[in-house]
Amino acid sequence: MSLGYIEYPAGPTDHDGIRNYAQNLIEASKGWRFDLDRGNMQKILYYLGHQWVTYDRGMQTWRPVGLRKTTPRPVTNKIAPLVNNTVARLAMHKAPMTFRPGGMEAADVTAAGVAEDVLRVIGKETGQRYLRPVAARWLALTGNVYLVSTYDNSPESGVQFIQHEQDINGHVLAPDVIEENDGACPDCGETQFQGAIDPLSQEPIGQWVPRGKHMTEVKSLFSCLYDPEAVSIYDSPYFCISETVNEDWIVQQYGKEMLEGLTIEESGDTTQFFLQALAYVTSGTGSERISIAGLRAARRVRMRRIWIKPRYDKAPNGIYAVLLGNDKVAESVEWPYVDDHGQRFLNIVHMQFDGRPGSSVGRTRVDDLIPKQDERNLIESHFLLHTRRMSNAVWLVPTGTGITKFTGEGGQVMTYQPSVGGPPPTRIAGVAPPQFLTQWMTIIDQEMDMLWGTYEIGRGEVPERGGDLAFVSLQLLDERAQQAQATVTENWTIGWMEWANQH
Repeated sequence: MSLGYIEYPAGPTDHDGIRNYAQNLIEASKGWRFDLDRGNMQKILYYLGHQWVTYDRGMQTWRPVGLRKTTPRPVTNKIAPLVNNTVARLAMHKAPMTFRPGGMEAADVTAAGVAEDVLRVIGKETGQRYLRPVAARWLALTGNVYLVSTYDNSPESGVQFIQHEQDINGHVLAPDVIEENDGACPDCGETQFQGAIDPLSQEPIGQWVPRGKHMTEVKSLFSCLYDPEAVSIYDSPYFCISETVNEDWIVQQYGKEMLEGLTIEESGDTTQFFLQALAYVTSGTGSERISIAGLRAARRVRMRRIWIKPRYDKAPNGIYAVLLGNDKVAESVEWPYVDDHGQRFLNIVHMQFDGRPGSSVGRTRVDDLIPKQDERNLIESHFLLHTRRMSNAVWLVPTGTGITKFTGEGGQVMTYQPSVGGPPPTRIAGVAPPQFLTQWMTIIDQEMDMLWGTYEIGRGEVPERGGDLAFVSLQLLDERAQQAQATVTENWTIGWMEWANQH
């Protein structure tokens, strides 16, 4: 996808340019996003147990395969346990982070000493313990997950009273004013202060300020848009998060006046439809058609958050904008965060399950499992049909014997009128299902384990091998399982290390 014809905005104040930039890049990406989102939706449906499905281009949704009601549609979900095993491993895996002083100054040594405690507080504020399984599940199922780190200064994050200082000359100053003036009063130069007290009420003089809170959002590929030809999201000319939010969220964040003239999102594009439909898909093998009509409790508004990469001649510090509805710009500022060198940075972390050559969009091994899961379901369906039609015992009853009813139940007494020279009624056992069907399913299960890279020993199970395995053999199998998961574990570790660095 080329962005040559999409003009870079003149700066954070160029609202028309920002609108055109956002709209053009979304329109230009619809083609390749359609198949990508459709495939991700299929992976999640298979994970939830909806596997006898096909995509209907006319309805633009997944629907059940058109089969006869008598045709068995069994689902022995092999994808879910493989995904859950990796999710559990990743959720419990903590990135090995150590802290050391950047210099010999006392401040550096002190900072390194408290860094681990600070990181623990940040993890508690962001809810890292609850975010890790969510992020791991998106990573395993879609191959990509994005952590958006912010610092919230709104009153909803809590407020704290800061008492002002007063010098001997009666000047009342806020602590930050004194700090900016090197600890002295800017009016008289006094350096001795005490807490400011109202002489009438004897109450402290000061102000309530937001305490602030570290926050992290977990976003999926359904919401995120960037240049797939870039080496990474940090090399992409833009990064956009497109989603819908409740009207109440708009009022709380920007005020009730922001709702005036906003377009309410009734259906949205295909990407938003898939993302919203996930909230209403149930587990199991019931109705697989995805529909969200009439299920919303409140109206929703489309929101696009876009980070446009810095450009020295128009926006050297980048552009961050929030667009509501079709064309209303709610925010438009420079990139809000800087690193320890004073450089603006993209406050987003991207983690991949497996990388893809030539693209910054990762892939997941669920793509390899779905054909094998389909093959297994077909074999199991054939197995059930054979059992239903061929494995039950039957009676051979000569014509004219006079038998009117027979069931084959235990203790049944049958009477018949024997014919001269004719054979008596005979019960014939059914034909057992072919053994190659069960062997075939076993081979498929082993192939799915190999494709995912998780073997019996990695799940805490005894390997299905003949005889006793020596310790060395078990150790080799365990190393083999760890090597198969090494890539995703490394990507996961690096991602959370970058997350900690940004916070």
